[in-house]
Amino acid sequence: MRTFLGPYHKNFLVICTIKIISAVIILIADAVSRYNFRAIF
Repeated sequence: MRTFLGPYHKNFLVICTIKIISAVIILIADAVSRYNFRAIF
């Protein structure tokens, strides 16, 4: 069972971490753009 779920479980964790990291990057970029927008005007 462990050998059957091993690679799929690793790929699932990698996909989840990539999605979480991309979401965090999008949130940070949105916050920075809003802060720069407020600073400019």
